[in-house]
Amino acid sequence: MIKMKFAFGFLYLAVLIWGFTPIRSFSQQLDSLIYENSKKITFETERSNLLANQIRELDLKIAQTLTNDQTIGTTANNIINWSGWIMTSLVFVIGAGAWFAGNKFNEIEKIRRELTKQLEETRKKASEEIEAISHLKNELESQIVQFQEEREKAIKLMFPLLEGQWYYYQGDAIAAIQAYQEAYRIDPNQSQVYGRLGKLYMEQGDFQKAVKLLNNRLDKFPMDFWLYTRLGQAYRRAGDYNRAKASFRTVLDQQNTFWHAWYGLGRVEMVLKNFSDAEQYLQRAILHYKEQEEDEPSWMYINLALVQNRLGNSEQSEINRRISYNIHKERIKKAPKNPKNYAIVGLYYLMEKEWRKALTTFKKFEEVGFPKDLGRSYGIRVDLAVGDLENKSIKEIKSILQNQSSI
Repeated sequence: MIKMKFAFGFLYLAVLIWGFTPIRSFSQQLDSLIYENSKKITFETERSNLLANQIRELDLKIAQTLTNDQTIGTTANNIINWSGWIMTSLVFVIGAGAWFAGNKFNEIEKIRRELTKQLEETRKKASEEIEAISHLKNELESQIVQFQEEREKAIKLMFPLLEGQWYYYQGDAIAAIQAYQEAYRIDPNQSQVYGRLGKLYMEQGDFQKAVKLLNNRLDKFPMDFWLYTRLGQAYRRAGDYNRAKASFRTVLDQQNTFWHAWYGLGRVEMVLKNFSDAEQYLQRAILHYKEQEEDEPSWMYINLALVQNRLGNSEQSEINRRISYNIHKERIKKAPKNPKNYAIVGLYYLMEKEWRKALTTFKKFEEVGFPKDLGRSYGIRVDLAVGDLENKSIKEIKSILQNQSSI
């Protein structure tokens, strides 16, 4: 650039020296051109400086970037170095985890198999229980149906049984038999019906009919103790005392607190005049009756009093016959047509030797009517009450009891 200025200056000096006009004009143009070029050179210089500054800034950024790259590289190298350890540790952890997981998997598989087995067993048991419940349900439904049928039958049966008991209590044997026969038609398997019909047949003196009825029932139900005692009573009233005692003993061998059987034995021994045995059996009967029932066995007390009177135990005999008398005296008011109440009260008067009262009471016995065998049964007890005594009242009483059935 200095050389160019020098050249232009030299030319300009030459023009001045020689003073040529064309050169002066040319010189002016040249100055103008130089001026424009100087401006351009200045502009380019400034631009170059700007570019140089930008280049320096870029160099700084590149240097900073290189520094950052070195930091990143160092960090990367550190990461790479640590990643080795991490990978090694990770591989170890993964390996240990795989081993642990394998063991746990085996344990889980074992547990799964056990649970599966238990589940199958539970399902099997549940199936069995469901089947058992289903069977029980069917059985219960069957029992419900059976219960409903039995309940309906029991309701129907209740009325003739109550009627029969009421008529018997009132002393109307014929109406009682009809009521029990109606109950038999409703349910021929009721022990009560057999027992009560059997007793009524006995009192009517039809012992064979009673024995047949009771034996038919016992063929089907041989452990029905109550009917066995009824059968024993039928044999006793028929005079077959060995069979009677055998029937009562059959019951007592199985259940020695069954008071019906003890009473039956006592009555047999009374007829056979084995009074010591009779007293023992009647006392056992009273004892067990009071353990099992709520009322007093008043008819037993009069029989025990008769036996004790014959044994000479007059004091105890008086106590027992008084108990029986008080109860049946009240029962006459409630059931004035029941001949048994009059017979028991009449026995009391005989033992007290109140002959007229005894006769009046037995006449009432005759008036209300009594079955044939009942008269014979109380005739035996009248003999026990009076012994060898004889008078007009006693003869008349025995005559009443020996008459044929008045009903």
